[in-house]
Amino acid sequence: MAVALAAVATTTRSILLRDVDQRTTELLAQEAGEFANFVERGQDPRTGAPFTEPRRLLKVFLERQYADPYEELLGLVHDAKPPSVVRQKRDIPVRLPLYRDDRALAAIARSERHTGTLDRDEGEVR
Repeated sequence: MAVALAAVATTTRSILLRDVDQRTTELLAQEAGEFANFVERGQDPRTGAPFTEPRRLLKVFLERQYADPYEELLGLVHDAKPPSVVRQKRDIPVRLPLYRDDRALAAIARSERHTGTLDRDEGEVR
């Protein structure tokens, strides 16, 4: 009986973890699509014209997003060394928010990939 219960628990855990991973991937793809659409069609509310600078574009986009409690949305602007961070102004309920983790931000900025996973002591970032 114990072996059967362990097998059911292991299988259920595997299915649930795979489901979380799939939903996360879908949500990230949706967010990226929304951003791509905003880049293409968005207009600066100050001017009514298309955005002319990345920092302003990211700031307005992030202001309009509603992040879940454990979701941190930010952007890196390569206008200086190290790149500067544009983020939502809100409390992040984690020990070390990503926007304060210089080592993690440097790893992201150095990467040539457009997507990926970053392992931190505080947990995985996608």
